[in-house]
Amino acid sequence: LRKAIANVVGEGETSLVDGVYAGITVGESDAGRALLMVFSDGLDTLSWLSSAAVLDTAKRSDVVVYAVSVGKVKAEFLRDLTSFSGGRLFELEKTANLSATFLSILEEFRQRYLVSYTPRGVSRDGWHRLEVRLKGRRATIKARPGYLAGPGQP
Repeated sequence: LRKAIANVVGEGETSLVDGVYAGITVGESDAGRALLMVFSDGLDTLSWLSSAAVLDTAKRSDVVVYAVSVGKVKAEFLRDLTSFSGGRLFELEKTANLSATFLSILEEFRQRYLVSYTPRGVSRDGWHRLEVRLKGRRATIKARPGYLAGPGQP
C-alpha cells in the first residue's frame, strides 16, 4: 500500500470542492463531532460549486476538516476550509510519512474537547467572530475563528 501511494501520479479532472461538500454533508448526518480528512494536491479543475459557497457550508457545519496536501500547488481553499472548521492543513512535499501524518491527525482529533454555548444579544445572521482562551493553564487551543448564522446553502 505504501509503495502504491508513493507511486501515485495525479491525472485527469478533480472535483475537490464538490467532494468536500459531499463529505461535509455526510459528516453532518453522523451523531457527535465528525472528522473529514481530505487528501489532495489542492487543485480543483471540475467542481460545479464555488469554493466560497462550500466554505460558507463549512462555517455552518460541525464537521472538523483536516487536510493533507501533497505537491507544490498553493492550497488556499484547503487552508481556509481547515481554518474555518477548526481543523488543520498539513502541506507535504512527499508522501513518505503519510501514515505518521494521518495517525497524528487522529491523535489530535481524539484529544479535542467540545465547548458549546448559546449566544445572546447578537444578530441572527452573518459571521460572528469567536475567540477561545484558557485561563490559568498552558495548552494548545485549536478552535474555529467564528460561526456563520442565518440561512444559506450553496
